[in-house]
Amino acid sequence: MTREIKFRGKVSGQFDELEAEGWIDENGWVVGNLIQNGDYPMFVGDLVEIDDEYIAHEWWVSVIPETISQYTGLKDKNGVEIYEGDIVNCTSGCPHEIVFLEEYAGTYIGGMPAWYLSGLNSGYSWTGEEEITGNKFDNPELLEG
Repeated sequence: MTREIKFRGKVSGQFDELEAEGWIDENGWVVGNLIQNGDYPMFVGDLVEIDDEYIAHEWWVSVIPETISQYTGLKDKNGVEIYEGDIVNCTSGCPHEIVFLEEYAGTYIGGMPAWYLSGLNSGYSWTGEEEITGNKFDNPELLEG
C-alpha cells in the first residue's frame, strides 16, 4: 500500500489560467506538490521532465503559508479527501478540526497515524461516517462554541 503525499493551499494572487483549467477551485484552493523556495512556498503540478540539470513541471503557483495543509490519506463518507485543518463532523454530529499531533506520530488510533479530531476524548475510532463541513481558514465560525 502506497501513501499518497500531497498538499493544498490557498493561492496568493491571481492565476486565471490555472483556475480556468481547473487547477484552482472556486474558493482559491490548489492541490499539488509543495516546494519551499526560501520563505515563499509554492505548489507545482506533475513533473514533466527530469534530468541532471533541471526539473520541469506542468505549472506552479505561490500560496499563503498559513494555509498549507497535508492530505491525511482519509476520505469522508462522501468520498471527499480530508486535509489538515478541515472541519469534520464526528459520528455524534459535532464539529472537530483535523490536526496533526507530532508527539503521537507512528501511533495508530482508529487507522489515523498522528491525525486526530481535536477535542475528542481518547478512544474515538474513525468510522468512515464522518463528514467534512468546511475548514478552519474559510469557515472558522464552525468551531466556535
